[in-house]
Amino acid sequence: MRTMTEPFAASNTTKRSRVIKFRTTPAEEAELQRRAQEHGYAQLAEFIRTRLLSAQVSHDMRLAREIARIGELLNALLHLAQATDSPIPRDRIERLLDAAEQMFLAHLPAGSERG
Repeated sequence: MRTMTEPFAASNTTKRSRVIKFRTTPAEEAELQRRAQEHGYAQLAEFIRTRLLSAQVSHDMRLAREIARIGELLNALLHLAQATDSPIPRDRIERLLDAAEQMFLAHLPAGSERG
């Protein structure tokens, strides 16, 4: 089963969110993972998870929330693309990775760089 959180009401707190659950069979989940790896989604998801963890470790909760929102939107987009058998072109994935990295780097203090 895949889960995704979305903001609940007008609150920015992570405590006030609801979870949307997608019920998938193990075979469907395996197929989604296979397609994700085939089309580069796994690389994008890993990049987002790494950046989110870095933001949480540095206690930049604003950045962590922004990255989490991007991850949730991309997860929904991925789910839709895979359900319709319409993969996102690799150049778009690369642009998403670049945009996410630029957003992350824009929040770092001057002179520091994390990877």
